[in-house]
Amino acid sequence: MKTALRHFDSLILAGFCGSFTKKMNAPVAALPISTYSSNETSETAHDVIQSPMPLFTVILLYNAFSSHSVRDSFRVAAPWSSLPRRFNSYNYWCRVRPMVERGPVEDNITTVFTLKGIYSFPVILLGVDTRQLDTVGDTMLWPSLTSLLRKLFAKVKLIGTDPARLVVRPDSSTVIADTRISFFCRADGNPLPNVVWRINGKPLTDSRFIVKSLPTGLSTLRIEPVLSTDNQTIVSCSADNGVANPVVADAVITVLSKDGIPPGFPAVDAHPTLKSVEQGRTAHVTCRVRGDPRPKVLWLRDLVPIDIRADGRYSVSTMGNPGALMIQQAREEDQGKYECVARNSLGVVHSKAAHLYVKGKYRNASAFLGNTLPLHLFAVEKNTSNYDIVRRVPPYFSYKLERIYRVGAGGSVNLTCVAVGFPMPRVFWKKSDDVVLSDPAMAPIGKNVLTLTNIEQSKNFTCFAVSKLGNIEATTLVEVKALPPPPRNFKVSSVTSDSVTLTWEAPTLAEPAIEYVIKYRQKYADSNALKKWKVDPLLTSTTIDHLEPFQMYEFVIATVGDFGEGPASIPREAQTAAAAPSPPIKVQARSLSRDSVLVKWSPSEKPNGITIKYRIFYTNKDRAAPVSYWQMQETKSDELVATLYGLETDTRYFIAVQARNVKGDSEMSSVATVTTKHGTPGQPVSLTAKPLDSRRVQLAWEKPLFSLPVTGYVVWFNSSDGEKEYTLTSPHEKHIVMGLEPNTNYAFRVAAISARGQGEFCEPVVVKTMESTPTGPPRLLNVTAISPTALHVLWAAPDAAKSPVVQYRVRYRVVTTENATSDSVSSSYEEIVDDEILATKPPTWYSTVWNASDVMANVTGLLPFTVYEVTVAAATVEGFGPESSSLRRRTHEDADNEDSLPEYISMMAASELDYPDVCRRKTINHAPERDHLFREAP
Repeated sequence: MKTALRHFDSLILAGFCGSFTKKMNAPVAALPISTYSSNETSETAHDVIQSPMPLFTVILLYNAFSSHSVRDSFRVAAPWSSLPRRFNSYNYWCRVRPMVERGPVEDNITTVFTLKGIYSFPVILLGVDTRQLDTVGDTMLWPSLTSLLRKLFAKVKLIGTDPARLVVRPDSSTVIADTRISFFCRADGNPLPNVVWRINGKPLTDSRFIVKSLPTGLSTLRIEPVLSTDNQTIVSCSADNGVANPVVADAVITVLSKDGIPPGFPAVDAHPTLKSVEQGRTAHVTCRVRGDPRPKVLWLRDLVPIDIRADGRYSVSTMGNPGALMIQQAREEDQGKYECVARNSLGVVHSKAAHLYVKGKYRNASAFLGNTLPLHLFAVEKNTSNYDIVRRVPPYFSYKLERIYRVGAGGSVNLTCVAVGFPMPRVFWKKSDDVVLSDPAMAPIGKNVLTLTNIEQSKNFTCFAVSKLGNIEATTLVEVKALPPPPRNFKVSSVTSDSVTLTWEAPTLAEPAIEYVIKYRQKYADSNALKKWKVDPLLTSTTIDHLEPFQMYEFVIATVGDFGEGPASIPREAQTAAAAPSPPIKVQARSLSRDSVLVKWSPSEKPNGITIKYRIFYTNKDRAAPVSYWQMQETKSDELVATLYGLETDTRYFIAVQARNVKGDSEMSSVATVTTKHGTPGQPVSLTAKPLDSRRVQLAWEKPLFSLPVTGYVVWFNSSDGEKEYTLTSPHEKHIVMGLEPNTNYAFRVAAISARGQGEFCEPVVVKTMESTPTGPPRLLNVTAISPTALHVLWAAPDAAKSPVVQYRVRYRVVTTENATSDSVSSSYEEIVDDEILATKPPTWYSTVWNASDVMANVTGLLPFTVYEVTVAAATVEGFGPESSSLRRRTHEDADNEDSLPEYISMMAASELDYPDVCRRKTINHAPERDHLFREAP
């Protein structure tokens, strides 16, 4: 079947000789085109189009100049960015008459076509109205093309609404304190979701947390260093693209102390070192690991995981040097900072990071060294081809050493020496007695850090940088200064329950002291961390407060001089006085019979002395009544259980416990509630509520005091919207409540269920959900041009939300034919531009941020007589929400440049029966009307 495409009222033509576009009557998609010169017409479309099926499927009609013709079968193709960039030099438009012959239908989307007799420049057929297709001879009307396009655009719509999903989730990890850990999360969907990291449900604020995200949706969270307080921290990765509910994945960090490492925990015996490799050669990056079970090794480059399976040039050794990375045929993109990660069932450990430099051919010397050296230093061979090859650069120091480093006796210092050149020099250190501190043949390339510890004598150190083009050196002096002695007669003069007063005599010093430092700690506490207390050098006494009652403390004092802190004095000990205890905790009660109750509690967290006895208060009256009206029963200090007898049947009782020591009574404990009904469970204890995000709260509690099995729990919560209650049929002591409102206070209570009924609810716990990003965009009201370089933007706040708006962001960019949509194009005029300009990427978005009280802004520094696209977004403390719909406006014309308007070329699309097989060129000497190219914003 043959069909002639004769009427083109619904046709879009585009080409590198310009960017003319005719307005369509049907949906279309604008795509860039790659063209081929006339002497390459023998290439077939099948040879060129090899990329996988894109989001948009189009029909390519490419050129066969003059009498040349092409007949070849091919599949519809793209993406165009993968095609070879070959440009031809013609700068005019031509009319075409393509002939299309249909082949078999391979599937619901792809049809095989054959091209015949196509003349002039390449075009893309993106839409055709079936009314414009005529038949030839006795052939029936062929509507398959329109049907094909309809299916394609239906598919595009489906693709555009993919919800967010996590294809890579962070793994729970066990790590050693004071090391580092990395978590990885990758999101997919359309549009591509944003990945957000949280720690214990809160945004990242600590400088220890580093996030690196890629345009592919992969994001890395690095925590460096990991502290012992990070134990059981919840790391959350969430992805949201606005199509459906956000998806969240959690991981837990378990932190081990350095003296609590289990046998078989992964370890790195040989860390990566700085290396340099020539382009095209094989690079070996060392990382020897051990562990039991045998650890798996993951390599990172610039914090991003390397997919070994995706590139056959990469491989990881499993024998001899297990964990080492081999990179064959090294490329420039292989350059970066490498580190290996070893993981087994016991935990994970990171190696040290080292840089790999890839030396290769560069366009010029400044591309190699970033314009750090004058070009006359480079010896370039004459008559080279397209590239100027960098031959040699003598070594030179890029980091200047200090002339003198002053340290106190017994102190430490790091001396860093960095040298560059081509080839890269090796760097090593020598001491003043000509002792070489490292083998020059095995010295690091480019950088060498000399670490000196426990320094007792002043010495010179010299850094040498050596390459085939010469040697350079730099010398520095490490000067040792005596540290000041500690104060004399250091002693404790008085104590209270929360403070200690210390006195001393000033030491004899050659130079004035800068300050005194007192270090102290609880002698028998779990943590041995020392706290510091700084004192002015003119004082000889101080009082350290905010101490814990009835605790033994240890104190030392040192003098700080110009070159550091001197040795500490002999420790002094002091015990703070006793104080009233804190209340007992975890008070529980359950019914033993119809007239008796068992009460159990735990000792005070801070007894602040020696506990003498406990008193149990209980009542079945108003719990708000004074304690003096409650009944009371006493127990000994070593008894933590009591039974209350002679109670009323089927009656609710309120119970509290009080502790006493020599300094008095504690506050009343929390109140436990129990009903004298045999077989019902007691209250759950230690209920906690932790917000995970703006719509989720995690509840956790401990089992109640009960002899029979608990079959489930009842969760009750309320807010300003009312009360809700639902039953958990499994006896798990943890639950996540979802579907809450952002930035809202909620009260939660939990009750246990047994076969005999439901027990009493525990005391309520109040928590507030996190704030959320705005759910809707601001309303962009108007964009007005106020000068050739400025636009005035006016907007209205988004609809009322739970979280207040704290900022607005105005984004803008230049509108070109590449990022203009079909409904914004309505001109038959277009400026002649160079092929390379058309091949550039879409214009960059720029943004300005404004206060929450602003509803208008002036965007300045723009180009004259240029169309800009503007959007506005609102932000809460959690981040920016969706952007408003965009408006476009052209800045005013610059009156000074009216005489230098460029020439324009006109290509008038025909609406007659046929295009003639000739090319017409028409030049006009005036600019198009201002509102022809882009429709003005309302």
